[in-house]
Parts: sequence; structure tokens; C-alpha cells
Amino acid sequence: MVVNNNRKVYHCNNAKVYHSKNVAIRQQPADELSKTNCQRVTDEKGQRPIGLIGHQVGGEIEGVEKGQQVVDQLEKLRDKVVFLQAKKIKRLVDMKPTSNPMTMLSRFIVLLVIMGITANTLYAQNKIALLVGISDYPQYSNADASWPKIHGANDVLLMKPILQKQGFKVDVFTNNNATYNSIQAGFEKLMKNAQAGAIVYIHFSGHGQAVEDVNGDEDDGWDEAFIPYDAQRIYQKGIYAGEKHFLDDELNKYLNAIRTKVGANGIVYVVMDACHAGSSYRGEEDVDSAFVRGSDIGFSLSGKTYTPKIDKRGNIRLAAKPNMAPVFMLEACRSYEVNIEIKQGNMYYGPLSYYISQELLTSTLFFDTKWIEKVRTNMDKDIRLVRQHMVTESSK
Repeated sequence: MVVNNNRKVYHCNNAKVYHSKNVAIRQQPADELSKTNCQRVTDEKGQRPIGLIGHQVGGEIEGVEKGQQVVDQLEKLRDKVVFLQAKKIKRLVDMKPTSNPMTMLSRFIVLLVIMGITANTLYAQNKIALLVGISDYPQYSNADASWPKIHGANDVLLMKPILQKQGFKVDVFTNNNATYNSIQAGFEKLMKNAQAGAIVYIHFSGHGQAVEDVNGDEDDGWDEAFIPYDAQRIYQKGIYAGEKHFLDDELNKYLNAIRTKVGANGIVYVVMDACHAGSSYRGEEDVDSAFVRGSDIGFSLSGKTYTPKIDKRGNIRLAAKPNMAPVFMLEACRSYEVNIEIKQGNMYYGPLSYYISQELLTSTLFFDTKWIEKVRTNMDKDIRLVRQHMVTESSK
């Protein structure tokens, strides 16, 4: 087998087929291609056909440079097909009934075929997810530096099979595997695997904390942070200075990179089932409020006292950016509220995670975002959550 710069050329009947990594191109049209003499090629994960190859022949590679352009164009075409199929379904549904049974039968058969193609297209979509959940944080000799036990790991273990059933490739980090470095690595992998037109789902369940802003980009003087497994609760000179806090500034850098790679035909969801306000209500109500996420103490190098900003908006509009995927961020409560875990059966969950999981049992996580408002409605109906209100931030 002759290999030139990792590129191979094959001959299949009267056509030359060029193959380079995950792309195959038939450069010269053939009158016919015999399936008995040619075999179908798939990508390295064996998930989709990318061309036909047959017997290898020597020679230089020509035209391979155009191969990736062809693949990119096909991926964009795939996204458009979904919407065109949806329009066809709507037209068929809206057509007036007819007394001719054969005509109605024909319409029904066509409708089933289109719906089948659409469903297959949806599940062939590039879908990737990163789930981070922490229940048991380490306990330090200084109790003030330690985070109390919660049940963030339960949330992501609840979400994982639901997302997998919908065709997502899911990476999960829980408890001592959810360190600051591990979360960074998870985002790097997410960026690497994201493709144009992808659906990306990111989920954080654990403690959150306000952190004194040091670069002046926050109006209220405080950043927000998710607390990885190895982040401590207070500043201790010479021991811990906040280097393991996962700040919103860093999250935004990752999100911008992912949204750019996914492009305008994709979508990014971010769920924050944490809290940056903490609680003075711990244990005041029934047993369901015994576990509260977050801290009412801000992390400050200068000793600054944290006072949460009062913002009662339920929907916050983010600036849309050209050629970037829209982003939808779901937060369990307002900045000045507390996030109280709820008990379902014998298990505790973050309320946002629980109601998202219940909604996605019947709704498909795709480009239609109506499911988000259904989650909000169900949370508002839960009397255990009377003191907190879900917030969404979106660029669309």
C-alpha cells in the first residue's frame, strides 16, 4: 500500500477516488461504480459513510484540498434539510381533508416518510455534552475554608442517560474527578469535538460563590464562580488565593470559542444549578431546605464584604454575535436568592436539574427552546421553591 503524506488514492472502475483522513472525493466521474468492486468508507468512528474506495493505485493526490470544503458544505446542507423537512410536514398537516381515501393514504405515507427522515437527521446531529456535579467537597482543618455537603453529583447522574438517549456524547466529572484542571480539560475536549452546526449542552451542579472582581469588568465589583472540588471557601494568605475558582470570565472565554466553532447554525445551552448568594435560611423550613447551594460570603483578597445586586429580571438578553452560535443560559435562581435542593423519593437534586430532566423525558433538546419556559413554569408551581426564581440569559 502506497501512502503519500497520509493521503491515499484509490481506483474504482473508471473513477479515481482520493482519500485523506476523514474525507474521500471522487475526482473524475465514472459511468458507473460497481458496489462489488468498491467498498464504503466511514470516518474513524464508523458513524457515517464518506465515500467509495476500491483498489489502491499509485500516483500523486490532486483535488484533495477541496475535500474538506465539500464536507463543510454538506454539513451546512444537512442543517438546512431539517428545517425544510419541518416545513414539508407543516404543509401536509395544513392541507384540507379530502373525501378520496387513496389521496389521504398517500398524504399519510409521505408524512411518515418525511418524519422518519427528519428524526434520523436529528439524531445524526453532532451533539456533545459536558456535565459537572459535586456532592462531597474535601473538609479542611479550617472549617471556614470547607464547603458543606450537597448533592450536585445526583443531578448529572440523572441527566446523563437522558442526554445519551437523545444521541449526545456525554463527558461527566463528579466529586474528586471534578477538579479545576479536570473541568478545564473537559472544556478543551468539548472545543475539539464541536463541529459546525452542533448542539452543545453544558451543566454545572454544585456550590457557587461571588468573587471580588480584580480586572474591573463587573459593574457591581464581583465576578461569579463555580466551585470545583479543590476550591476553598475563603482566602487564606499563603495557603489559598482563589486560583481554583472557575470564574465566569474563564467560562465566557470557553463559550466564545465553542460558539465560534459551532457557528450560527448550532446552539449552546449552559445550565448553572448553583448559587452565588448562599443562605441564611438553612434549616429554617422543612427537611428539603437542609441542603442549600452557595455561600453568602464573597471570596475577597481585600476583605471586601459581598452584597448581592438586586436584579429581578427573569429573562436577560445577551448581545448576539455574527457567525456565532446562540447561547441559552439557565440559572437556578436570581443573584440575591438561594438555591434550595429538593427531595424526590429518597434522593436530593438541584431543582433546576430535576425539572430539566423531567421535561427532557418528553422534549427533544434541539433548536426549539420552548422547553425552557416549561421548566420555569414547573419550578414556579413547586411550593418548595417559593423563594427562588429561575433566570435565563440568551442571545436570541
